[in-house]
Formats: sequence, C-alpha cells, structure tokens
Amino acid sequence: MDTLTIVNNVIGIVLFALLSTLIPREYLFIVVIVYVFAYTAILSTVQRLRFRKKISDVKEGPTLFKIDEKTSMDLVMKDQELVQELSKQMRGTFIMLIASIIIAFLVIPLISPIILGTDVQSFIEKFLRYLLFYTVMWGLMQGLRIAFMPKKMVIPVTKYEIKSTGIKYGGAYGSAWILFPLDQKRYKVAVNQKRGFIEIHDVKANQALRFYAEDIEKLRSLIEKYGLRR
Repeated sequence: MDTLTIVNNVIGIVLFALLSTLIPREYLFIVVIVYVFAYTAILSTVQRLRFRKKISDVKEGPTLFKIDEKTSMDLVMKDQELVQELSKQMRGTFIMLIASIIIAFLVIPLISPIILGTDVQSFIEKFLRYLLFYTVMWGLMQGLRIAFMPKKMVIPVTKYEIKSTGIKYGGAYGSAWILFPLDQKRYKVAVNQKRGFIEIHDVKANQALRFYAEDIEKLRSLIEKYGLRR
C-alpha cells in the first residue's frame, strides 16, 4: 500500500470519527452511507482531474502499433490460463462481498456497544471511541482484502494503441493512458511469449493490464524503446 493511500485512509477515518461524534447515534447509519458515497466521489473526481491535467499537454503523435477489439478478443480467448485467473478473482471478490455483509450486520452490532459504550461521554472521549471503532473496521476490511483478494487484479485490455508518448487504451466507456517513459517504481513490465501478452503491473493501483498481440516482439521492442528509456 503506497503512502498516498495510507494518508487518504487516515484522513477518512479521522473525518469519519469527527462526523460521528457530532451527529446523534440514531442517524449514524444514514451519515455513514452519505459519507462513503461523498468521500468516494470526491476522491474519484480529484484523481480524474489530476489525470486529465497530466495528459492535457501530451501530443499523441502517430500510431506505432494498434490492436482492435476483435483481434484482441480472439487472442484473449486463446489464453486458457486467463480463465482460471479471472475465475479466482471473481471468487475472491464474491467472498469479500459476503464477508463484508456479515461484518456489517453481525460483527458491528456486537462490537459497537463495547467500543462506543452506552453512557454519555465528553466530546474528546466520544471522538476517541469512534476513532478506535473505525480503525478496527478498517483493519477488518484490510484483513479480508489481504486474505481473499489477489495481489494484483488482472485486466485484459481489448483495444489499445502504442504511440511514442504512451499507450492509449480503452473501449466504449472512454480512453485511458499509460504515459511514456514509464515510472519504473510504479509500473512493472513482464513479457509472456507463450501466452502472447505483455503485462504492465500498476503497483499503486494494484492492477495488471494485459496487452495481447500477435507480434509480441514488435510490441515488446516499442515498449522498451519508448517506455523504458531513461
């Protein structure tokens, strides 16, 4: 987990505890729902704005290599090991969902009276109790994620273009970029000749993007030339 993610989580827990201290407990469930949606929307918006700002001055340049959706899907369907990987991901996600529901409806009602107490407390004491409560909740969710979710989420890319400035990929829902040269502390590149793809693992986002190609050597040489240059 990178430093920025840890900082965001700490800020979220503190704000959550402060909000819960100020709001009567009977309205806490509504506050939790509103806060989660608002906090997620704000983080998502900030990340999109930062990303757009980062690529706004990039000149795309000519396309050096291109794979359309049909060709990519044909190559993806030939990779039998991918089916096993995606099935494992879906199973982990489902278990995580069920475990989260159990925590929400069984575990929280059991531990909340113990941590939060029932007597009237001072503002500082209430805040500290809520801080402990949400820290425990965060710890449980992180434990579930480590136990059941894969270390990296595999995402087969079905449409992409290689340009001297980066990889433009996406589909019907819009395009995204991986800019060159690659930040080698963030991105790890691996070539799998046998299965016909190059994987770019975004360590920060915990995503492994798979770029399939018939001419895997050409794709590799372009990524090395433009993406791994110093």
